[in-house]
Amino acid sequence: MTKLLRTNTNEYRTNVYKYIDSIIDFEHLPTANRAQKMHSLLAEFERVANYKYNLIKLPNTQERLADYLQGLPIGIDYANYKILEVAKKLHNVTELTEKQEDMIINNWFSHIAFMILQLNNKINAYKLA
Repeated sequence: MTKLLRTNTNEYRTNVYKYIDSIIDFEHLPTANRAQKMHSLLAEFERVANYKYNLIKLPNTQERLADYLQGLPIGIDYANYKILEVAKKLHNVTELTEKQEDMIINNWFSHIAFMILQLNNKINAYKLA
């Protein structure tokens, strides 16, 4: 069985933060730094996803952000084979078991949402309501 990196290791976090930086690409901010990109993403997320019904339907911020990301507002990978390619790079492995593939695919948007929120907390780019 292929051993995946634990998601709380510095190596994994560095890899996933680089991935997040690469997928947050706004035409109106071509030279933006990480904090500016994060601020723009989360401000737009709050504007679009934090309406009354959605706050009731998805009271958890991570769930709402994952739902928002599924609408592909940024360049996040969404095809299963691409998700698995990215996951292999993030975990520094060449092969995944079928069980690992299923887990990664099923939790992809939620996990990326969690990592975006974690990165935002780390750099204090945007104060979520």
